[in-house]
Amino acid sequence: MGSVVRLHLRSTVEACGNDAQRWLIYFEDHGSREAHLEEVRRLKAEMLGVIDSIDSGVLLLDAAGNIRVVSEPLCPNRGAGSAQCFGIRYDRTR
Repeated sequence: MGSVVRLHLRSTVEACGNDAQRWLIYFEDHGSREAHLEEVRRLKAEMLGVIDSIDSGVLLLDAAGNIRVVSEPLCPNRGAGSAQCFGIRYDRTR
């Protein structure tokens, strides 16, 4: 039984002893990649469900201080459900 793979040409490498070049190729198993993406989607949906259930509100920041998610109680004018505030920088010094 076959499977779907994606090939990525990483670089070319000089071969020893002759003028030929060798290719460095990365094989990506498409099936395992799709399974991983589905798991990420499921976990994100579960996380947003938990965030929406907290009445006092949630502000979720990434390691760089960018706001990733703001729940509805913290920004009620942003629309229904969890408001996605990607790309906004939170300044911790203020």
